[in-house]
Amino acid sequence: MPEGHTVHRIANEFNRLFRGTEVQLTSPQGRFSAGAAMLSGKKLKQANAVGKQMFLLFENGQTLRIHLGIFGKWAFKTLGEGEAPADPYGEVRVRFRNEKTYADLRGPTICEVINPAEVQLVLDRLGPDPLNPDPDGLERDRFVARVQKSRSSIGLLLMNQAVISGIGNVYRAEMLFRAGISPHDLGNRLSTEQLHSLWDDAVALLKVGVKKGVMITRDELFTKRPTKAERNFVYKREGLPCRVCGTNVSIEIMAARKLYWCTSCQK
Repeated sequence: MPEGHTVHRIANEFNRLFRGTEVQLTSPQGRFSAGAAMLSGKKLKQANAVGKQMFLLFENGQTLRIHLGIFGKWAFKTLGEGEAPADPYGEVRVRFRNEKTYADLRGPTICEVINPAEVQLVLDRLGPDPLNPDPDGLERDRFVARVQKSRSSIGLLLMNQAVISGIGNVYRAEMLFRAGISPHDLGNRLSTEQLHSLWDDAVALLKVGVKKGVMITRDELFTKRPTKAERNFVYKREGLPCRVCGTNVSIEIMAARKLYWCTSCQK
């Protein structure tokens, strides 16, 4: 499942290619025909991302909410002069098109038109997103409060989109390693200082992900082009020596997801 940086990159691409233009929507697959008819021919005002969900606001006040889930994918194509869009192939839920570009969406978990009140209901359920502006630190404080009132482990809480939006399995493992926090530590046992550090690191790492298009969590590689095997400290490195202490990286199952961590560095 894409983590938050990917959805923010897609929202940025929508703003670059479609914002302020009249967008034609069709549903080649047929499963979104009614929704496409409600929005087709309207101007896209803004694309916003909150965690793993994207919200496309149109001039008629309606919003298209999209959650890619595990199988959802986007394909963008900018047309050359005189070039016609290719015929859709595969199960295209919805095609977006203006004069210069088209984008095809396949396999999303959620693709629905909702009104402003329904948008707010969704936002109220979501935790704060480290990639969205937080000049007064209120979103960071909301994250801290949600963690500290819970007796669940921080390894579970970081994956809970009602606690913090946009964190998935990779960032969960890497953030906890970088902070030296065991994934089994309980939320209500963590200090405000520890949680501030986790939040600030999430902001930094996700921004790198948006810029680079891949999840790089080793500071010395932020400005380079590391291979997939080099990008992270512990994720998918089970049985290999920890890059810091040499202890073999551990793997276990936590709430049906693979958890990677160093039992020595993360005591």
